[in-house]
Formats: sequence, C-alpha cells, structure tokens
Amino acid sequence: MKELAKGDKRVKLLRSIPGLGSFFSVLVAIEIDDISRFTDEKKLCAYAGLAPSTYASGGKVFHGRITKTGNKWLRWAFIEAAQPAISSDADLYAYYHRLRIRKDANAARVATARRLITIVYRVLSQERLYKRRATRRLAPAALVTS
Repeated sequence: MKELAKGDKRVKLLRSIPGLGSFFSVLVAIEIDDISRFTDEKKLCAYAGLAPSTYASGGKVFHGRITKTGNKWLRWAFIEAAQPAISSDADLYAYYHRLRIRKDANAARVATARRLITIVYRVLSQERLYKRRATRRLAPAALVTS
C-alpha cells in the first residue's frame, strides 16, 4: 500500500477527507482512476453503486434503495468510511443525525457515504485539500433534553 501511495497526489488529497485513512485513500484513488471520467458527482455516485433506484410511472417518481450495480469496492469503502467520518467531522455528524431522526441508522449511514462521494469528487476535480469548517459540535435535537 505504501508503494502505491508513494508520490501519488490523489492519495495525499484524499487523506485530508475525514474517514479516509491510508488504506481507503489508496483504494479510492485506484478504483476511481481519473476523476475527469465523471462529469459530476452524481455520475461518480452511480459508478460506486450508491445512487438511489428510481421508479417512474404516470408522471410520478419514486426513489427506492441503492442500486448496488456499481463498483462494489468503492461502495464498501465509502460505507465503511462513513462511520469514522461522522465521528470526526462536525458537518457530517450533524447531517447523519438529522437523517437518523427520519430514517434508520443504516439509511443515514449510506446517505452520509453519498455525501463523502460528493466531497471526494470536489477534492479531486478541484485538486485541493479538504478543509473542515470551524463549527461547534452540537448534540442532535433528538438527544437534547430540557
């Protein structure tokens, strides 16, 4: 892994993202390859198999579970990286807990993995390090007692 990471600028950029350690940053860099293959983050999300399925009939659109038709290694990496990212980044923590109020924990974790894919796309396409916003970590509304 160290040999693959050595001298790769993409791995250095990916290491700045919360949840992506040395192993996952190398895995993501190798599996994505050239980020310019994807026109936007939605295409990368679909490539990873984390896009919601869509059913449309009679002018109504329904979104269902994830498609799971993409790259299984990317999907696995992002879902596994979501938990440490939630623990270390205040924005992802707030996003996860806001979704967990409406959905179950697994659905909120997959949605956070999709958010991580968006961050990865922007970091790689703009070739800049991820900067965390200086926000205070707040308890989710469901856990606050008066």
